[in-house]
Amino acid sequence: MSDMWWSRGVGCGLVVVLAVGLVACRGGEEPTPAPSGSGASPTVEASPSLDATVDEQELIDEAIAALTEYLALANEIENAGGEGWEEKLKPWWGSQEMIDAGTLQFTTMLDNGWHHEGASVATNLVGHAVSLPDQTIKISYCLDARGVRAVDSEGSEVAHGVDHPFPGEAELRHAEERWLVMSVQVDRSAEC
Repeated sequence: MSDMWWSRGVGCGLVVVLAVGLVACRGGEEPTPAPSGSGASPTVEASPSLDATVDEQELIDEAIAALTEYLALANEIENAGGEGWEEKLKPWWGSQEMIDAGTLQFTTMLDNGWHHEGASVATNLVGHAVSLPDQTIKISYCLDARGVRAVDSEGSEVAHGVDHPFPGEAELRHAEERWLVMSVQVDRSAEC
């Protein structure tokens, strides 16, 4: 994912991005934004937040379920080379940052005939920074995308993956009876 391909563990050789996209290769310790998924059909292990109230824990559980659904859908679209992204993923994006990054990622994939192969695993999902009035929540997780490859239409690798699991964080907001993904950040240089 431009910054999205980064989140999936695909590499900087392409000018790629997370958790989906192909924008600019960012090195160092800076987190990388990404609108979509982080591998194919993620496996999720969620941890309850110990300090959460009942209302907060309900919000956390709903947000984790929504993020899990979003990541699975994003991974499906990435494995299909970006086909169907506007109809299936764009309605999830709740910020201009996500719209811009996702549009760039998926149009680049389609234009170049690239797609992802393999599956990533999201574990240790923990909700924090809960805002009940806004119904927003941040979810931290660990992403293992070592089994994901970014390839062209002939199956040749177009970027190098990450050789270790790395941390990510997503912010979701509940609005109009659904969850929106406001941002996704990953730090491919860190390990978890």
